[in-house]
Amino acid sequence: MKDKIKNIVVFPLYLILVIVIALEIILRVYNPFAARVKGYDIILPVNEKYVIDMGNKPKFESKIIHTKNSLGFRGEEMPKNIDSYLSIITVGGSTTECYYNSDSLTWSYLLDKKIKQKCKNIWLNNAGLNGHSTFGHQVLLKQYLVKIKPKVLFFLIGINDIGREELNDFDSNVVSDQAFNIKGWFLKHSEIANTILNLKRSLRAKRKLGLSHDFAIEPLDKMPHLTLSEKQSKDAINQQKNTYLPAYRSRVQSILDICLKNNIIPVFITQPLLYGLDKDPLTGVNLSTVKTNENQNGKLYWETLELYNDEVRKIGLKSGTFVIDLAHEMPKNSLYFYDSMHFTSEGNAIVSDIIYKKSLPFLSKKFDSFCK
Repeated sequence: MKDKIKNIVVFPLYLILVIVIALEIILRVYNPFAARVKGYDIILPVNEKYVIDMGNKPKFESKIIHTKNSLGFRGEEMPKNIDSYLSIITVGGSTTECYYNSDSLTWSYLLDKKIKQKCKNIWLNNAGLNGHSTFGHQVLLKQYLVKIKPKVLFFLIGINDIGREELNDFDSNVVSDQAFNIKGWFLKHSEIANTILNLKRSLRAKRKLGLSHDFAIEPLDKMPHLTLSEKQSKDAINQQKNTYLPAYRSRVQSILDICLKNNIIPVFITQPLLYGLDKDPLTGVNLSTVKTNENQNGKLYWETLELYNDEVRKIGLKSGTFVIDLAHEMPKNSLYFYDSMHFTSEGNAIVSDIIYKKSLPFLSKKFDSFCK
């Protein structure tokens, strides 16, 4: 009887263990959910080429060519004599990476070409990573960028930090360099645990802010509208101010401190958004009342993002750090966005032009031997 009970208990446990081990091995050989974050480490996709067939989707090229160099960034290979170059790397989330724009149509590529017309020995790479927030940028800085030691880093930040409660978990486990913890160990060494975590992060971001690329993009003129009371908007803004902004402010300051400690000049860029107080010039749609989620319309979305942009402006003013206010310079026109935040090819051209015109005098002053 005891042996029978033992078999009933032990066999299922043994079977589960075998399945887990087999799944772990399979995911190590081939993971269809290949992640750019393993636990709390960033895994860069080196020497990759993505060919993406978009068919006849509006606002996209029919075929997108997206390549990564040996560093895992978009752009030219790093020269061996990098110290003799004005080295610039752009950092951000998906609005910097421009995953669904071909290499030659990203704003970083276009900015590189414009700067090269006025300056010599320029090397510019795009280190944007889809979904990354200022936490991810800190990790990228520590793990990769301070070793490359570019002269300048451009940070387009803000959108991926809105209401990101889970960043507190990241900060406590990694940024503060705490001692060993079992959760961090499992996330770093188990493909199963890491895949589950990344799927969880992706679903949370999609559910909370629509930060995804599933391309079930409803045409702007077909989207529902939402009217919010003054109290609803005020409560939402106060929640951001009290719950999330202090930690965001701290992370931006940390990025600044890491750069300065490593003799890297940071340039902050505020985050633009299609939605706001205006009407869309292309469709005539009221961008303030467009419903962006169950409790948010375009006006509230823009006002919320501006809280984060204001933190960047304040830190820039206080520290003397150069800030490009792209959020206020970028026209709110659906010709330039394929959703609320991501740029079309036409939008990337506008973004690169604004950043170029704002940054060239700054670069010329700081690096007169390159930009005369």
